[in-house]
This record gives sequence, structure tokens and C-alpha cells, in this order.
Amino acid sequence: MKRATGGILAVLLILSFLLSHPDLIRAKSTYSGQVAVLMYHHIADDNTSSSTITTRLFREQIAYLKKQGYRFISIEEFKAFLGGASVPDKAVLVTFDDGYESYYRLGLPIMKEYEVPSINFIITSHLRQKRTTGIPALSAETIRTMLAETLLAKVGSHSDDLHRQADNGTGKPLLVARLTVDGHTETDSEYEARIRNDLTTSRDTLKELSPETSDVMAYPYGVYDKKSLKLIKESGIRYGFTIAPGMVTASSNPLTLPRINAGSPDISPDKLDKLIRNRVVFTAVP
Repeated sequence: MKRATGGILAVLLILSFLLSHPDLIRAKSTYSGQVAVLMYHHIADDNTSSSTITTRLFREQIAYLKKQGYRFISIEEFKAFLGGASVPDKAVLVTFDDGYESYYRLGLPIMKEYEVPSINFIITSHLRQKRTTGIPALSAETIRTMLAETLLAKVGSHSDDLHRQADNGTGKPLLVARLTVDGHTETDSEYEARIRNDLTTSRDTLKELSPETSDVMAYPYGVYDKKSLKLIKESGIRYGFTIAPGMVTASSNPLTLPRINAGSPDISPDKLDKLIRNRVVFTAVP
């Protein structure tokens, strides 16, 4: 009996606390002073990979979030937020990785319809290659056309040619790997020169296409380490996105920004809503 009475008292105390702090209750359905950065890759109706969603699902996600009161912001507003500016409640930034052509052909028409800004992180070496296999990538011509058509679309860096894994048995992404060629493993200086050259090439390419976002990067495979982060910062990149799940707050490190994966076929609109709400950072009520 005493145990039951104690349980009831505990519940009453919790309810009393929540009623006296209504902001904590509202936080379940809204949030302020933070941004949910969504991550997508490819949109297709004939591909069932874990990083591909259909046009129908993408439309349903965007429409649902809009209906739930989420406010989609641009990369410019996001940068300003990290610089001290405010953002709307329930702020969301949409990002795409890999620079696939489906972003322009299938994704952008939906985002135009719902007035959703976004940024696509492109592998700039693809702009110099005539790719005949794999998923078609955006061309430089298409990017120029796209950027001229709408302010809703932006492009950033996904490296120049680091979106691969080392073939020396380690399987590490090239951004953090030490390459071995003919039995010779890269020295620190050789590694640094290779990474600096890649980052410089990518930034120079982007400066011609979209100079205002040439300082924004999503790390290939979301992987980085202390050494690569130092080189990234020295190259002029000011904003770096990872694949670590979480919300971006005003105190987030601009070079290790978290994201929430929205681009898998099993993420329904209501599941995406829950994924965002589950990552909301709760702060003390003043």
C-alpha cells in the first residue's frame, strides 16, 4: 500500500511540474532556437536502395512536415543562425548528398511547389567526367541552368574526388586514409598535400558555379578526423556536415554539424516527424 501511495505521489509531482512549466509540454510538438537538417541522397521510382526514396514518398514527407508547421529555411538563413541570428520555430534545412541528377529532375519540382530551399553537395570531379554507368550525376551545364532558374537550389562540396574508399585493405574513406601504392604508404606531408589539393580543386570549381556556398561541405561518408578537420578549416570551408544524428543549435561546431537521415524508403512522413522531435534539444526554462 505504501509503495502504491508513493507511486501516486510521484506521478502527481511530475504532473505538477509539467503544468508549471508549459514550455516543456509544448516542446513535444514544437521547438525553437535549433534546426533539423535533413539528409537525402537519391530520388527514383525504380530503385529500392537504402538511400533512395520515391517521388511519392518525398512529396508526402514535405507535405506532411509543412502541414505540421515546420518552416523550411535556406542555407543562407542557416549560416546566419550559426552567426547569431534567429530562425523560425520548427526550422528545417534540406540537404542532398552526391549531386545526383534526380535532385533536379524529380526533387526540385516538388520543392518548388512547396517553396522549400535546399542544397546539394556535389562531387566536383564528376563535372569533368563523362559517366556512362551508375546513377547519372548533375552536369555543370545543368547546375548553371538550375541555379539560374531558382533561388531555392544551391550546391556545396562533397569533395572533388574523395568519395571513395582506400583499396589498401583498410576500407577507410579517402579523406582520412593513408594511401599505399607499390608498397609505399603516404607520409603525413604527402597525405596533407593530397587532401589540400582535393579541397582546393573542389572550392575553385564551386566558386565558378556558386561562390556564396563554396565554403559549405558534407564529408564523404560523413567521416572525418582531427587531422582532416584541420585541413578542411585551412582550405576555407566554414560549414561542415556529418551524418551524426542530432539537431543543430547556436552552440554547435560549424565544422561538425549533425543531420537527420530522411532519405530511406522506410521513413514515412509521421516517422520523420517523430525522428525530428526525438532529437530536439531541451533547454532549461528561464
